[in-house]
Amino acid sequence: SARIALGGIASVPVVIATDELVGTSGPDAAGAAAALRAATALEPRDFVTWGLRGDLALRRGDAVAARAAYRRASALNPLDRTLRGLARDPAAAAGQSRVTIAN
Repeated sequence: SARIALGGIASVPVVIATDELVGTSGPDAAGAAAALRAATALEPRDFVTWGLRGDLALRRGDAVAARAAYRRASALNPLDRTLRGLARDPAAAAGQSRVTIAN
């Protein structure tokens, strides 16, 4: 199963969500979305989780939700130029992966 590499700062819901991000349609995507919502509820100031929510929304074709999540992530980590770019134009990030996944 996939595990997230975030420098040791991953919460359990983020690991679960990342595990399910491998398949981004059907029940896996629904599970990932639910786990990410739980993670942001537990740790609302974690910019990584908000970035993952943006990634998932973008993969699901929801540019409005992606932009909102990336804006939140960027507000929490204003020094991250990549997040600032994603917050401005998430569609430009199509095909980019911000998460390192290892088997």
